[in-house]
Amino acid sequence: MDFSLLTTRLEAQPRRVWLGILAVGAIGVLASLAGSPGLSFAILVSGLVAVVAIVRPELIVALIALYIPFEPFVLKYVSDDLYLYIRYASEALIYVLLAAAAFSRLRSRTKPSLGPTGFWLIAFAAWAVISAIAN
Repeated sequence: MDFSLLTTRLEAQPRRVWLGILAVGAIGVLASLAGSPGLSFAILVSGLVAVVAIVRPELIVALIALYIPFEPFVLKYVSDDLYLYIRYASEALIYVLLAAAAFSRLRSRTKPSLGPTGFWLIAFAAWAVISAIAN
């Protein structure tokens, strides 16, 4: 693995790195208050994954693509206190990716060009938000 690209990206955005470290630290403190060691670890890992989703969303897409086929096997052997969290983790990751993409699009200040599929993309995003609120 070539770490020179990673270090170049980190040096170019020190504020983002420090905010990520602060966010993971805050999540670690909140995780320690959860009580269960397994739940604490799951909260900490989910915080790390959320930070990675914002910085490098393509890694999260690859993680979801690798996880989804093995989800039934993972859920079969996970403890009861983590089952619900792990069951909905992939769905939560998709929502985090959607939020990261929307935030990135809003920050870019470019005129959005939706093209012929723009209406259906907006309709799908609205449906996903309504589904998340309803469920």
